Amino acid sequence: MNGLFKRKKLTISKAPSRRSQRVHELFRFADKFDIILLFIGFLAALVIAVIFPLMLQVYQKIANIMIDYTKIHSIRTQNGGNFSNSSLFQQGSSGCIHILNMNVRLHAEIVAVLKWYLLLGFLNIFFYWLCFSCWLTSAERQIRRIRFLLFRHILHQNIGWFDQQSTGSFSNQLIEDLDKMKEGMSDKMIEFISSVTKAVGCLVFSLIKGWKLTLVFISIAPLIIIAFNITIKSIVKFATKEAKVCADTNTIVHEVLGAIRTVTAFGGQKNEENRYENGLNKVYKMGIRKGVIIGLCQAVTNTTVGIIFALAAWYGPYLLRSECTAYSAGNLIVIFMASLTSIMCVATLIPNIEYIAEATGTADVIIQLLEQKSTIDSASNTGQTLNTFVGSIEFKHVQFQFPTRNIEIFKDLNFKIAAGQTVAVVGDTGCGKSTIVQLILRFYNTKSGQILIDNHPIESLNLAWLRSKIGTVNQEPVLFPISIEDNIRLGKADATLEEIIQACQMANIHEFIMNKLDQNYNTIVDEKLSGGERQRLAIARALIANPKILLLDEATSALDNTSERIVQQALNQAKLGRTTIIIAHRLSTIRNADLIFTMKQNLGIVEIGTHNQLMDNKNHYFELVKAQELTLHTEIPTEHEPNNNNNNLRTTSSSSSIHIDELQLMEDINKQSIDKQKTIRRYFCNHRSLVIRLLNFNRPEWIYIVIGIIAAMLVGATEPVVGIVFSSVYHQYANTDLENQTRQTRNLALIIFFLHLIDGVFIWTMIWAFAVSGERLTKRMRLMCFSAILRQEIGFFDMGQNSVSALTTRLSADASALKGLSGIRIGVTLQAFGSLLTAIIISFQAGWKLSFVMFCFAPLMVLSGLLQGQSQSKSGKTKSANNWADQGAQCAAEVFNKIRTVVTLGCEDYFIEKFENAFNNNFSAILSKIHLRAIGYGISNSLIFFLHITTFTYGSKLVENGEMNVDQVFRIFIVITFAVTAVGQSLSMMPQYSKARTAAIRIFSLIKRQSSIDPSISMNKGIILPADQIKGKIEFKNVYFSYPMRQKKLVLRDCSYTCLPHTSSALVGKSGYGKSTAISLLLRYYDPQKGSILLDGHDLRDYNLQWLRSIISVVQQEPILFNLSIRDNIAYGQLERKVTDEEIYHVSKLANIHDVIVNMPKGYETICGSKGSQLSGGERQRVAIARALLRKPILFLCDEATSALDNISEKFVQQALDNVQKSVPNQTSLTIAHRLTTIQHCDQIFVFNRGRMSEQGSHESLLEQKHDYYHLWMNTEKSQ
Repeated sequence: MNGLFKRKKLTISKAPSRRSQRVHELFRFADKFDIILLFIGFLAALVIAVIFPLMLQVYQKIANIMIDYTKIHSIRTQNGGNFSNSSLFQQGSSGCIHILNMNVRLHAEIVAVLKWYLLLGFLNIFFYWLCFSCWLTSAERQIRRIRFLLFRHILHQNIGWFDQQSTGSFSNQLIEDLDKMKEGMSDKMIEFISSVTKAVGCLVFSLIKGWKLTLVFISIAPLIIIAFNITIKSIVKFATKEAKVCADTNTIVHEVLGAIRTVTAFGGQKNEENRYENGLNKVYKMGIRKGVIIGLCQAVTNTTVGIIFALAAWYGPYLLRSECTAYSAGNLIVIFMASLTSIMCVATLIPNIEYIAEATGTADVIIQLLEQKSTIDSASNTGQTLNTFVGSIEFKHVQFQFPTRNIEIFKDLNFKIAAGQTVAVVGDTGCGKSTIVQLILRFYNTKSGQILIDNHPIESLNLAWLRSKIGTVNQEPVLFPISIEDNIRLGKADATLEEIIQACQMANIHEFIMNKLDQNYNTIVDEKLSGGERQRLAIARALIANPKILLLDEATSALDNTSERIVQQALNQAKLGRTTIIIAHRLSTIRNADLIFTMKQNLGIVEIGTHNQLMDNKNHYFELVKAQELTLHTEIPTEHEPNNNNNNLRTTSSSSSIHIDELQLMEDINKQSIDKQKTIRRYFCNHRSLVIRLLNFNRPEWIYIVIGIIAAMLVGATEPVVGIVFSSVYHQYANTDLENQTRQTRNLALIIFFLHLIDGVFIWTMIWAFAVSGERLTKRMRLMCFSAILRQEIGFFDMGQNSVSALTTRLSADASALKGLSGIRIGVTLQAFGSLLTAIIISFQAGWKLSFVMFCFAPLMVLSGLLQGQSQSKSGKTKSANNWADQGAQCAAEVFNKIRTVVTLGCEDYFIEKFENAFNNNFSAILSKIHLRAIGYGISNSLIFFLHITTFTYGSKLVENGEMNVDQVFRIFIVITFAVTAVGQSLSMMPQYSKARTAAIRIFSLIKRQSSIDPSISMNKGIILPADQIKGKIEFKNVYFSYPMRQKKLVLRDCSYTCLPHTSSALVGKSGYGKSTAISLLLRYYDPQKGSILLDGHDLRDYNLQWLRSIISVVQQEPILFNLSIRDNIAYGQLERKVTDEEIYHVSKLANIHDVIVNMPKGYETICGSKGSQLSGGERQRVAIARALLRKPILFLCDEATSALDNISEKFVQQALDNVQKSVPNQTSLTIAHRLTTIQHCDQIFVFNRGRMSEQGSHESLLEQKHDYYHLWMNTEKSQ
C-alpha cells in the first residue's frame, strides 16, 4: 500500500488536436497500479454478472416446484381429491406430457434447493466489496494525481496567461469540478459497469433459456439506445456550459470577498448580490433545460419498457402452449426475471449516465487546461545556468505591449546597467517603470528586441535559476496567511532562524515582532498588520535571499519617516555588490544612485545620468525634483531637541493611569466571547429538522413541490401495481383452461402497457417539477449565503476559517451539495416511499405473516445505506478550516490570488508541497472509509438473495399449512421485490443525503449568524440627519480597541481627539500605532470595546449604518479595483443612482487620470483586470480617488491616498483633494500620512503614539512644541 502514497513525477503529454472527450479518457491519468485495481474491479463485476443468472437458475427450480404444486392442487380440487396414484400424466394441447408428482412435499423440496441461495448471497457480498473497493481506491488515486498535476500546471503558466483568466475559476476547477469527475469515474462508473454486466449476463442467460421470448424483450432496445444517446449528449453539453458558468460566478464571489472592505465602505452589497444573481440565473436555466431533457428520456425509456413487458406477457403463455417442450412455467418466469432485471438495470443507468456525462464534460474543460502550453514555464529544465553571475542588464531595441491591452508600452527601449550599479527609474505614473521590473523577472516576453542578462539573452537562461538570483520588493507588499517565519523563508527555502532574525533587524521589524506579537515569529500573518509592517516583512523576505539583482519598486512607500530612514540605510547596505534597480517617486531616496533613468509615457527613457548631471541639464528630471522641493518648503525651529526623558515620563504616567481600566476591559472582552460561544452552542442544540427548514425556504415553489410529490408517489405506487399484474400472469401459467389463459394474458399485457405509459408521464412530471423547485432552491440558498456573508462585520472575515478561499469554496460546494436534499433526489426518495407504502398495503392484504417477516429486512436496507452515507459523509465533510481538503482549497485560492508574488519568489515548490500534503492527508482519511462504503454496496445489492430465501422458505410452509396459496406468495414476493428495488435506489443516494445534511448545517448556521454590525438594517432604523444638520464633527472619547482575533493586544488605548467640522485633519505616527484602525472605526468596520466615537454629538452606533457610510468616502493605502471597466469602477462610488458620463469625466480630471484613460484604446471601457492588475499602481490609486470623489462626501478619509503617485501627479492630486473641500462646503477630511509634507497645511494634526493621541495642533505649533511630531519631521528632513 506504500505505492498509494508514493510521490510520482508528473509529466504532460504532447497536446493532441482538440476533440470532444470520450468516457475512457477519464482514466488517461491512471498508472499501472490503478489499472490493476480497475482490472480486478472489472473482473469482480463480471463475476457479479454471473452470480445473478446462477441465482435465477435456482429460482427456476423453485418456480417449477411451486407452479406444479398449484396445478396439482387445482386438479385435485376439480376431481374432488380422488387421486391415489403417486404420479399423474397430463396431456397438453400440443401433445406435451407433463409428469406431476401428486405426493410432492413443497416445503422440503424448496428448502433443499435454497442452500445454493445462501452460498451465492455471500459470494455476491464479497465480490461487490472487491469490485467497489478496488474501483473507488483507483478513482481516489487518479483524482489526487489529476489535482496535483492541474495545480502544478496552472502554477507554471506565464503571467500573461493569468492576466486573461479569472483566478477564482481555478479553485473551482481544482475542487468542485474534480469532485464531479471523481463521482463520475468512481462509484457512479462502477455502478454503471456492474449494471451493464448484470444486464448482459441476464440477457445471455435468458437467450439460452428461451431465445424467442428474449428477442421480444430486446426488439425495442434501439429506442432505449437512442434515448440514452440523446441523454448523454445533452448532459455533456450542459455540464460543460454549467462548469464554465459556475466558474464565472465563483470568480465574482472570490473578487468581492477579496475586496470586502471596499465593498463595505461603498455600500456595494446589493450591487454585488445583483451581479452574483445574474450569474446564477444562467446556471438555473441550464439546470431546468437539463431536467426537462432527462425527464423526456426517462419517460420514453419507461414507455418502451412497457411495450416490451406487454409483448412478453402476451407471448410467454403462447410459447408455453405451443412449444411446451422448450418452455416450462419456471422457464418463462426466469426469462421474465432475467429480462426484467436487464431492463431495470438499463433503466437505472440514466442517473449514473448523468454523473458520468457531467464528469466527461468537466474533464473536457480540465484537459483543455492541461493541454494549454505555457510560453514561459518556470518548471522547465531547459536553459543554461551561469557558473559566474555578476548581474549586468541590457535592453536592446525592446518593443512590448501587455497581452490584454492593445497599446505599446515600449516602442524602442534601450539601456545598459553594469554589474553592481545602482540605477533609479523615475517618471510619471504609467510610463512603464514597473514594466521594466516585470520584463527582467520575465513575466512576459518582448514583442521584439532583446533583454540580455550577463550578455546572455534572457530567454536562453533557466527561468527558475534566474528568478532565484533576483530579489524583489513590490510597491504593494503581499504576504501569505502563514507564520512570519515561513513568510520570510519563502525568500530563501533553507534559511535558518538566525538568518531570518538578521533580515528582520535589517528591515527594522524585529523589535515589533518580539514585543508586539504574542507568538513572535510563529504569529500567523493576517490583515491586522499595518501597511508599514507588511512592507518591512516583505523587505526582510527580499534581503534574506542575498540576491545578485535587487529590484525595489517603491520599497519604502508605505513606511513612516523614522522606519523609512532606518530601512533606507539597510537597503543602502544591501545594495553593495549587487545590481540594483530602484523605482521611486520620492526622489530624495535615489539621489546617490549611480545612474538615473527618467521616463515619459509613450517616449520611454528620455534622460540618463547622475543626479547632479540631470540637475545641470534642467530638463524633465529637474522639473520633477523642483516640484517635490516645493512641497518640502517650510520653516523649522532650530532649537535643540527636548530631553527625551520628559517624553518617557509623560508616556509612563499616562500608561499607569489606565492600566486598571485595560485589565477590566480584557475581562469584559473575555466574557463577551464566552457568552457568544454559549449562544452558538444553544443554536446547534435547538436547530429544527433540516428537511423541514429546506422546504420552508422552498415555499415559493410549493405548487411545483406538490405536483412533484404527487407524481413521485404515483410513480412509486405504479411499480408494485405492475408487480400485482405480473403475479397474475404467473398465476395464469398454472391455469389448466387454455382458452381462459389466452384471454387473461392478453388483457394483463394491455394493462402492463398502459401502466408504463402513464408511469412515463408521471416520471417526466416528477423530474420537471423537482428540477424547477430544486434549481430555484439552490439558487436561492446560494444567494442567501452570499448575502449573509456580505452582511457580516469585518471581524468575521478576520477569522482564519473565514478566509476568502474558504468562503468561496464553502459557498460553491455546500450550495451544490444541497441538491442531495432537494430536487430529483427528493423525488427518488418519495418514489421509494410511495412504492413501499403501496407494497405494504398489497402485501399485508395478501398475507400478513409472510409480509411481516419480509419487512424485517428493512433494518438491513437502512444499515447498508448508512454504511455508504456515513463513510462518504465522514470522508468528505468540512467541520472547520482544519479539514484537509479545505486547507488544500485555501492554499490554492491564496496562491492563485497572489500568483505574481509566488512566481517572483520562485516558491512554487513550497506551495505545491503544502497543497499536496493537505490532499495526501485527505486521501488517507478517505481510504479508511472506502471499505465501509464497499460493504454497504455489497449488502444493499445482495439483500435480494436473502429475501428469496426467507420468502420461499416461510411461504412454502404457510402454503403447506393451508394459510396461503402459491399465487399470494408470488404476489407478495414480486411486490416487495419491486419496493426493495426502489428503496435500494433511494439508499444508493445516501452519500448525497449525508453530504447535503452536513452542507445544510453549515449553510443554516451562516444564514442564522447575526452580524454585530449589519449593513442590511432597514433605512428606517437609526438616526438619519437632514442634510442641513450635518456638520461633520468627529470625536473620539476614551476609545479602547483590540482586533477580534488579537483581543489581548490593545491597538487604541484611551484614545481621545476631536476633528472640528469643515476642517482638514491628519493622523501621523509610526507604523502600527493605530492610525488606520481609527479609519476602520469611523467606517464602523469594527466597534470599540470601550469609549465612544461621536459624529455631530451622536454615537456612530446610533446612526443608520447605510446612511452613515453613504456620507463617507475612503481612499485606501492599497487601492482595490474590480474586474470591470474603468467607468464602472469609478461609478462604484455612487451606487444609489445612475451616474452620468459628465460626472465621471469631472472626478477623473480632479484625480488627474482623465487624460490617461482617454488615451487608452478602449477609453473608459478598458477592463481593469483582477484587483486592477491591468493598470499601474499610480493609475489604480487615481481611479480609486476618482471613485471616492464621486460621492461628494461629508467625511473624506484618506489612508496614504497619494503614496503611489509620482511627484507631478501627487501635486495635481493633492491640489484636487484640497479643492474638493472647497467645492463641498461642509466637508470634513481626515488624512493618514507618512509623508508629512502632504499634510503640513491641514488645520489639525493628531500625533499617535502607541495607540494614544499624544499631541495635536497645526504643523507650525507642533514643530514649536518639539515633541513627537518634531522628531517625525526631523526624520523626514534627514531622509530627504
